[in-house]
Amino acid sequence: ASPVQGLLLLDNEAALVGKYLFYGHVDNMPILGNSCEGATDGHCLRLYDGPYIVSYYELWTDHEWLAAAADAGVATSYPLDLVVGGPCYVAHNVLHQGMMVGYETQFGVSAVQEVVLDSNHIMRRSHFDPSVRIFPGSDDIALRNNVFEHLEGSQEAIRFEWVAGEAPIGDVWVLHNTFLTANNEGSFINAASSPAESAGFTIANNLYTVSYTHLTLPTNREV
Repeated sequence: ASPVQGLLLLDNEAALVGKYLFYGHVDNMPILGNSCEGATDGHCLRLYDGPYIVSYYELWTDHEWLAAAADAGVATSYPLDLVVGGPCYVAHNVLHQGMMVGYETQFGVSAVQEVVLDSNHIMRRSHFDPSVRIFPGSDDIALRNNVFEHLEGSQEAIRFEWVAGEAPIGDVWVLHNTFLTANNEGSFINAASSPAESAGFTIANNLYTVSYTHLTLPTNREV
């Protein structure tokens, strides 16, 4: 268990931070009503353990970093990273550049359990990464009532990742979301790289606003 119990992060406003606005291993933490204009070399929030509630938040990625990354043809950091643990409830936020559920480094892959993403506005300006990346081993993931808005690029709104030797993703619900694109490109969901052992995907009642928007699923996936 985390050595820190019952912390509250409430109504803070931050300009650019160097590494993190908050990096936490906390048991039972609400994060409410905050804003951060981005991190120059990290993430606004990087969260371990849990439970967490992240709500009524606005998070950015550093604009200069984003522009430099676009020129170099590489990906940029996400402002919100749920690294390992759970449960996590992320609702009613504005997320510029999106978020990750789980994490992959040179040391391996971490996963998050029991995650709800509800009624968020997730805007993406990068050409290279999806809005929400979900990593192997993550389980009980619900994405509902969110608006995904892609202002540039042709990346996915949601990508289910696969890494050889890691546990598959399971029990996923994608319900009542809307995907908007400015350039008639992009995919709503890409689960093609997630292996056949991944199971329990429910994808229903979502709205994709252009003809080029599609689901990318393996032919043997049960949905």
